[in-house]
Amino acid sequence: MSNYLLDTSNINVRQQLDFWVDVVCRTYTGMTVHRTGVESVSNGFAGKMDVKDLGQISISSASAERSRVDRTRANISHSTEDIFLLYLQARGQSQLRQSNQDVFLQQGDMALYDATRPSQLNLVPESANQHEMIVVKIPAPHLITLAPGARALAGIKMDGSTGISAILSNLILNAWKHRDELTGNFETQVADKLLDFIALSLNEYMPQQLSGSTVQAGHLLQVKQFINNRLTDPELSIAMISAANAITPRYLHKLFKVEPFTVSQYMLNRRLEECEKALRSRQYASYSITDIAHMWGFKDSAHFGHTFKKKFIVSPGEYRKCFGA
Repeated sequence: MSNYLLDTSNINVRQQLDFWVDVVCRTYTGMTVHRTGVESVSNGFAGKMDVKDLGQISISSASAERSRVDRTRANISHSTEDIFLLYLQARGQSQLRQSNQDVFLQQGDMALYDATRPSQLNLVPESANQHEMIVVKIPAPHLITLAPGARALAGIKMDGSTGISAILSNLILNAWKHRDELTGNFETQVADKLLDFIALSLNEYMPQQLSGSTVQAGHLLQVKQFINNRLTDPELSIAMISAANAITPRYLHKLFKVEPFTVSQYMLNRRLEECEKALRSRQYASYSITDIAHMWGFKDSAHFGHTFKKKFIVSPGEYRKCFGA
């Protein structure tokens, strides 16, 4: 990534929204943008983005009209980047939905976004002004090294009016305000300080149960999230999980020593749970049991039937008859 400034007002009106989506995807990660204000294509889409690289991270300002930004499972499946985005509300307000929770951000508030999970961000400008968000883009391994439980904190609100989060909020705003003065070694030094403060603020919100062994607990959360995002892949394996998370298979098995199941058992149980939900759902009523099994990564229908019955007492067909919508 390099420093740049983009404005949709310089683009043909009918191409402005598509251009903005492309800019968002290239700057952050694959996302889909929907206008939630004026619907007519002839009205175009107002958006501006200014990006500044700071060593391994980047800081940017994204201003846009009322809209919704989605990160879907399809977006995730086509992405190779593992990043966090730290959103700081600069103007307007927004609603972020991730990890089955909604947070509402006012000016100065922040929220950590994990790009390995689906999300929805609703942008609400102030009156006629555009919505503005200051965004810090961070490679996930960098942040997890400093705040091992970071993935567990994705989607929570960090109150920019109090405590360490208030200091962090002002620090980011000032770094953005003086971005043009940051050159050479100062870029890397400021980036390091920002990362330290982001980690410090996140650790302030860290659940107490992670305090005893935060590094391993953070790695375990990271691995589980990776598995959950790839349950549909029939090739998901110990080797794939280890390589993707930059750990050895031996360490991976060690992480699960504190759990009541092995890595393989966790994958199997999660797949069975998703299949069980599908068998109860009206959405999948027209799907065959074999289709559902394959959808969630089972290669062999007989193996699926055997393991399902072992967990839920009855066969998949009997379960659907009893509990299906």
